[in-house]
Amino acid sequence: MWYFLRTLIVGASIIGVVFENFAFNSLILPDFSSQREKLIKEKKDFIEINLEENKVLIFKGGLPIKEFEILAKGNPDIWGGTPAGLYYVSKKYKVAYSNILNVYMPWSIHFYGKYYIHGEPYYSSGRKLRSPFSGGCIRLKNSSAKIVFNFAKENIPVLVIDKSNEKPSKVYLKKNAPISAKSYLVAGLDSGQVFLKKDYLKNFPIGEIVSLLVASVVVENVDLRRKIKIGKEKYGPVDLLYPMLIDSSKPAMINLTRFLGERTTKELMQKKARAIMMEKTEILSFKELGKNKASAKDLFYLARYILFNRSPIFSITKGELVDFAGKFKDAKLFNKNIFSEREDFIGGKAGYVSGFGEVGLFVFSIKNIKERVAIIILGSESLKEDTEKILKILYEKEDT
Repeated sequence: MWYFLRTLIVGASIIGVVFENFAFNSLILPDFSSQREKLIKEKKDFIEINLEENKVLIFKGGLPIKEFEILAKGNPDIWGGTPAGLYYVSKKYKVAYSNILNVYMPWSIHFYGKYYIHGEPYYSSGRKLRSPFSGGCIRLKNSSAKIVFNFAKENIPVLVIDKSNEKPSKVYLKKNAPISAKSYLVAGLDSGQVFLKKDYLKNFPIGEIVSLLVASVVVENVDLRRKIKIGKEKYGPVDLLYPMLIDSSKPAMINLTRFLGERTTKELMQKKARAIMMEKTEILSFKELGKNKASAKDLFYLARYILFNRSPIFSITKGELVDFAGKFKDAKLFNKNIFSEREDFIGGKAGYVSGFGEVGLFVFSIKNIKERVAIIILGSESLKEDTEKILKILYEKEDT
């Protein structure tokens, strides 16, 4: 009951913008639940999948009318995590068939990539699939799935919320050190709290950082068992993530786009960016990476999304093995992510844009702040030096 009351208190909510928390003079970047408040304000019909509260809700004219318990959802620690963000119903099937799991899924509602809301899956023998996690789809009881199926109409929003911001700690940083970058943003991924910023709302070239978005879109839209032929060898999607994310291999990126087609990959990346609150991102080229642009704020949401929904991508950037690692699991690749050996490094991507400077998106676990922190730097004269200055500031923070 409290959930229903809470969703109606729009005036006290974050309406999808950065706001000021005067208790400790810090900006807070909203989580995906801010999209709910927009939909409520616009009196939309929509479906909410709340992974944190393990519920699916349906809203009519902006008002919650029914809620259902989730039986199974994706595991974000492997490739099967349910994708958070704002998507739309594309198709409905009274019974859909999963080629990946070889099961039938009653009352299926497709909302993005390989992902559906559906009822209790069963094999051709009639035996039901029993598992604590799905492959990323949302599993409901058949009776619940049928109600959601009948409610769903083509193109109505499907909002997937991963986790709410935690209460920000009262962190006061010492005076900022001079940073050479044209733009930067340092913010907590658990709380949304902004610690340091400069021109973080302006669009700038992002270079090889775009590979993180490429990786997300490909693994969410392609069966990871698929192979493509390159020369005399066959490679799967995860095979190619290793040279792209570790060694910044442009050929690996180009070949990854072959799974979906270059044009389709680009279109899906643009849609994905909007779905995860990367509002200004422009995806224009896989050959000239300097043409792709985003704001530091956009890249914060990319870091947040990967951390909570596609963590194997960050694991690869550290050189770790993940499922489907395939041919590159034993390859000795030079890791261009300059902090990959640090114990507090969770993951990220470094790059360079000719005529602009070095760029980086890094996530660190800062123990004395007790938070995972995204450091986004664009247009730096020395990415390593600027990042180390920021880390020093974070580790020397003052509590109150």
